[in-house]
Amino acid sequence: MKTSKKILLVLSLLLLASFTASLFVLRETGYRGSAENERKGGYETLSQKEIRVLEVGENWNVHIIQGLGFRVQLHQDEGKLAGQIHWKDNNLILEDLPEQAINTDFPIRIMAGSLQKIKVHTSARVHMSEFESDSLLLVLEDSSEFRAEKVRITHSKIETKGYTNLIFRNDEY
Repeated sequence: MKTSKKILLVLSLLLLASFTASLFVLRETGYRGSAENERKGGYETLSQKEIRVLEVGENWNVHIIQGLGFRVQLHQDEGKLAGQIHWKDNNLILEDLPEQAINTDFPIRIMAGSLQKIKVHTSARVHMSEFESDSLLLVLEDSSEFRAEKVRITHSKIETKGYTNLIFRNDEY
């Protein structure tokens, strides 16, 4: 092997090693940054279990955004609500709350890669933003609200019972 080929091979390996090391550094700082943003936003992660079905009980306000994995976060000021949050298989169940039990706009934030079904009970509000999915079954009950901003769902089925508020908004601000 000629000397020039050896030099080229060594330089290529050094470049590959430095690129790999920089990816690890960026990944680690990204994780730290997201944890710091989470604390600054006042949210604590409760679980990173997979969610397929979300059932929102009475009087909850929930914000759903798309994420690479699954994460359920509760606002720090709403720690008393943690006992009302349960998992059964791949279902996340938010039990009914008494009126005026919530002090913040969105006490719970859910990051999910995909969801198959969302059931919203009486007087609950769900806000979904920047979410993309192949299919979604949405079930809304009396006085519930579902607001979707910048959401793309290929196949959807919506079932309503009583007076519900359904808002889809996909325009740029």
